[in-house]
Amino acid sequence: MIQAIKELGEIKLKMEQRKVTDLVSILVEDPNDTGRYPKTLVVVFEEREGGFNYINVLPEDTDKGKVNRYLYNWTLDKLVFCQS
Repeated sequence: MIQAIKELGEIKLKMEQRKVTDLVSILVEDPNDTGRYPKTLVVVFEEREGGFNYINVLPEDTDKGKVNRYLYNWTLDKLVFCQS
């Protein structure tokens, strides 16, 4: 039975065009899969002297190709996300 569940999961991932071996693609969800979040706020940092300095925030269209780079968190009834 566990083997059958595993195979169903693999079929679902293949239908969604996600790699079975890519754990990030399995764990990360598209924040705009329903079309509610067409924009992303990109937080820009620069690496300096072993740390990071904030530069600015830029709005951009949410890109399905960048889903694995988005970090987002559900907090109460709002979605907060940034790009790594």
